[in-house]
Amino acid sequence: MVPKTATIVIVGGVAGGASAATRARRMNEHAEIILLEKDEHVSFANCGLPYYIGGEIADRQKLLVATPEFLARRFRIDVRTCQNVESIDRVGKAITIRNLVSGETYSLAYDKLILAPGAAPLMPPLPGRDAANVFTLRNMADTDRIKAAADACVSKRAVVVGSGYIGLEMVEQLVRQGFQVALAELLPQILPLLDVEMAQPLEETLRRHGVEVYLRQALERFQLFLLLDQDRLLDFLRTAPGPNSADRDHGPLDIGRQLDRDGVQGDHAEQNDENHADGDFHRVLDRETDRIHVYPS
Repeated sequence: MVPKTATIVIVGGVAGGASAATRARRMNEHAEIILLEKDEHVSFANCGLPYYIGGEIADRQKLLVATPEFLARRFRIDVRTCQNVESIDRVGKAITIRNLVSGETYSLAYDKLILAPGAAPLMPPLPGRDAANVFTLRNMADTDRIKAAADACVSKRAVVVGSGYIGLEMVEQLVRQGFQVALAELLPQILPLLDVEMAQPLEETLRRHGVEVYLRQALERFQLFLLLDQDRLLDFLRTAPGPNSADRDHGPLDIGRQLDRDGVQGDHAEQNDENHADGDFHRVLDRETDRIHVYPS
């Protein structure tokens, strides 16, 4: 039970954090709700990012779902963008925050803490990862960089690494723009969340549209030639976010045994805790295997 005068702090916006904030307001009219977001934009249509890059969504503003001003006016939520959580004092129930614009560091007390920092792209530590033509897609800034590179690319060749939802959406949109696309996937099928029987028709559709699909392929290096089964010219490459990758840019979120670099456990045994997780940062205990898994909520 959350007291009416409680302070609820939410780390991370977009789908998970912003939804948690508005839901918290509907459940408690009197609580102080503070939403902290590391990036410039607190709420945007992340599933729409590839479609803006590909031109199906022409107006960039349509990606911006809710502004801080809207959330403050409609839900009385104190939204603070460009704020990075450096650490969490679980005993003292306070977090340390760094303002990424001013560099100021300050402390913020809470009664309830919700962690929803999202997932980070799985960028393998390989030579060439910092090359100008290697991209990841997570936020609006990434989107702008990829769109600018795609629009300026003359050879129209691209490699997408990872065949999850965003990876496949990027493949679709690059093909739509006339790119010759190769898709590299470490596992033996595309869209690994699906059963193989369901994924096979999708793979066949990709091949019919000229996409070169490389399964069971691991990256060796990022350079002009990307080694798959054969040398292939690489002009433009992006990696897709993986759900098992918690955001590494939110600092050492040290709240003890419940939180590690891969998320926060949210099973029933932790329901009375003051720290909770949402979105891609959420972990659950599989009762059959007795193992912890990351399951976006």
